[in-house]
Amino acid sequence: MTNTDLTIARTALITSAVMGAALAGAYIMEYGFKILPCPLCLEQRQPYFVAIPLGLAVAASMRWQAPRLVGVAGAALLALILFWSAKLGVFHAGVEWGFWAGPADCAVAQPITRSASGLLSQLSQTRVVSCTEAAWRFF
Repeated sequence: MTNTDLTIARTALITSAVMGAALAGAYIMEYGFKILPCPLCLEQRQPYFVAIPLGLAVAASMRWQAPRLVGVAGAALLALILFWSAKLGVFHAGVEWGFWAGPADCAVAQPITRSASGLLSQLSQTRVVSCTEAAWRFF
């Protein structure tokens, strides 16, 4: 394995690890601390679901000495996915800070019960998560 192949493999592996840790943090916040995600939060997870296995596949392909073109193409695709993720994050932050309007359907959809008493109970327990308010801030 050449130095270039090793660099591609390490970069892809580190990217997968960091994105995996970020996704794990999101799930810990959601299930451990009961901080419900808004629809934009959930949309921001989509690039992670694509990038993590892609990064692992790129690292493995370089380790198994696949043609360098495979690694370079995979790393380029990984960079595009990271750009997509950053774009979603900037958009979501702009919505939270009031720089621009968010999507009109910015609430968590839940199935509706069929009985009237069940509906009243469900309405009293439903918590609508807005995309315009940050549930938690680091700084």
